[in-house]
Amino acid sequence: MMRNALVALLLSAVLLGCVAQQPSEGTLNIKVLINNGTGVMQSVVSVANGSAALAAFEKAATLNITRHPAYGAFVTGVNGLEQSASENRYWQYYVDGVLAPVGVDAYKLDRDVTLEFRYESPQLS
Repeated sequence: MMRNALVALLLSAVLLGCVAQQPSEGTLNIKVLINNGTGVMQSVVSVANGSAALAAFEKAATLNITRHPAYGAFVTGVNGLEQSASENRYWQYYVDGVLAPVGVDAYKLDRDVTLEFRYESPQLS
């Protein structure tokens, strides 16, 4: 009897853990970091599941955006700090510390993540 109760308790804990890790169906809480090279501004914003990363950044900062018909949104400035071709410094965004693989308006959020804009020189390989 005690063994059955223990197995049931362990199974319940495992199932609850799995449920807690599933993506939210409604609202996501996104941690947003803006790193301008001299300091980091941090906030948490709420967006609907399926929103683009751009929507979260727009709630956390003032963005200057250039839109290209084939490539989508390109962020050229954040909170008044513009990209600088002469200094080779641009705004790049990261998801959970990894450089994003697609444009900021194409990355769809489906779970709580940390988004970060960094003002930096691109590392080309």
